[in-house]
Amino acid sequence: MYVIEGLETYLLKPRDPGDLPLLVQAVRARPTPMDLDAVIGFLGPISPPEACGLVVPIVAFDQIYSFDRDTLLDAIPVPNNIAKKAADQFRATADELLGRILQDGG
Repeated sequence: MYVIEGLETYLLKPRDPGDLPLLVQAVRARPTPMDLDAVIGFLGPISPPEACGLVVPIVAFDQIYSFDRDTLLDAIPVPNNIAKKAADQFRATADELLGRILQDGG
């Protein structure tokens, strides 16, 4: 794991050059702490310093998903047979679990 200023750091590279727009679209004009990105791909070799000025692992990606935390939590299906109060608790528990996963790095 390579950490820069407390963040795991990788060089992202599309496996298919036609997927470069996926990477460009993932860059937000106004990023917030609530933004999340999931990268599907594989961990490759260490980048040469001339690639970006850093020596970090290259992740060759096939897909990038970008969304905010609320969108992810809203997408988790709540069981139909639970009461409103339990549904609210379900959402709160999902939010807490996501926070733990992100804090622990997965």
